[in-house]
Amino acid sequence: MPRSLQAYVLNADLRTSRKVTDRNAWQRELADATSAVKRRIDQRQPPEVPVARRHLQPVKGIDELVGVYEKPSIAISVAWELNLRIAPRGFRFGLGFGTIDVGLDSDRNSELDGTAFHRAADAISRAREEGLSLAISADGINLHPLQMAEMLFTLVDQTIRTWKPASLDVARAWMLREPGEVQSDIAAALGVSQQAVSKAIRRTHARQILDSLRSIEAWLTDLGQ
Repeated sequence: MPRSLQAYVLNADLRTSRKVTDRNAWQRELADATSAVKRRIDQRQPPEVPVARRHLQPVKGIDELVGVYEKPSIAISVAWELNLRIAPRGFRFGLGFGTIDVGLDSDRNSELDGTAFHRAADAISRAREEGLSLAISADGINLHPLQMAEMLFTLVDQTIRTWKPASLDVARAWMLREPGEVQSDIAAALGVSQQAVSKAIRRTHARQILDSLRSIEAWLTDLGQ
């Protein structure tokens, strides 16, 4: 194994974790959500492109997760897809770029350490202080695009968590649809009319929200990261 590597560490801290009354049910829901996110993220990348050093794993019970990624755009995809799956619950995220030089022989993310982890911890602390859904700490990157990404991600994330349950179910299914799936497929799967799907997409501005999330990924990609 290498003595050190540079990577993006994504810390996730569950909001209002004290309101989780059935922790066993939440653990199952979270395991299903993280597995689904991993599958979709892996499928979206060409086979020759590294996706993740380590996908999200619990580090403290089921309220805190950490993942290690090759690119910030992939970490952003993981963050918004996870929160979309568990909405109206949601994680707060801190993303840090740096070196990992401790625990590389271990298969447990909780045993890793290095400047990337310190920056991710600093970022999630700032997210708590400033009421952000995402904060980013990475040297050598223009500050303004990072601030734009943080603010847009926060606005989108907070908007999703205000959707009514019926609209949330439809908009979530549409935003997470598989390649080739159309509105009629989603309607059939949910047992609603195609018109209901169209109305929910318009009502929630799901198309614009998905475009905004893709824009955040593109900004970070364009920065050469």
